[in-house]
Amino acid sequence: MYEILKRFQENGNIDEDNYDDDKENLDSDDDENVPDLQERLANVNLDDADSVWEKLTSAEKKEFEELLQSGDASELVTPWEPWWLYRKQKVLVEDVENNESTKFNYEALCPPLNKNILSLSQISKTTPSPNVKYNIINVLAAYCYTARFFNGEHHSVPSESSSIIATLSSNLRDNHTYDSSVIAIDAVAHEAINCAGISGSPESISCMKNDIECVLNGPEEQNYNFYLLAALSDIHKLFTEAKMTNE
Repeated sequence: MYEILKRFQENGNIDEDNYDDDKENLDSDDDENVPDLQERLANVNLDDADSVWEKLTSAEKKEFEELLQSGDASELVTPWEPWWLYRKQKVLVEDVENNESTKFNYEALCPPLNKNILSLSQISKTTPSPNVKYNIINVLAAYCYTARFFNGEHHSVPSESSSIIATLSSNLRDNHTYDSSVIAIDAVAHEAINCAGISGSPESISCMKNDIECVLNGPEEQNYNFYLLAALSDIHKLFTEAKMTNE
């Protein structure tokens, strides 16, 4: 929230006349100028919106509320770039020595893999249904949509994030099964469009479909399933955090 307010102040969104009037009112009481925003928030828990709000002047509150109502607040938030968007480019001839020194470590940007991932053959002796992969895609689509919905901050609100994933994924919510990837993904789009508080836009739906393709393609051919494992690991971690929060 601090970053939003700082950008708000830097972009000149605060009305100078109202701001000066507010400063004069404070000066009449304290005989001091209004401190800089950073000073006022120095000892405040920035994760506590109420505490941050109390440190704002009346002019800042008024202008911030007007900005939210206008729908322009999104311009103050730096869009999150998902880790699954990286894809190693193919090259016909590669300098091995130079490649080692310039190799991009995409794994460092991804959620850590769960160390206890078992193969299906270890979990069950029964041959898995071919629909399992489509059910996983349904869950992944819900995860990708949710991660973008929270602008990459889904772990800051694990209960809410987990709830939205379960709402968007009929496989998680109702144990519904799918027999194609198209239907599995479209089901998430349908839920997003009709879910109160989410109201998926055409742009967000299109973005989600592209995200799924990126996750399934992976960062490179030699490690094509890495993003899939990273996403499932992140979902497991998120649900675990939500469970601990609610206990």
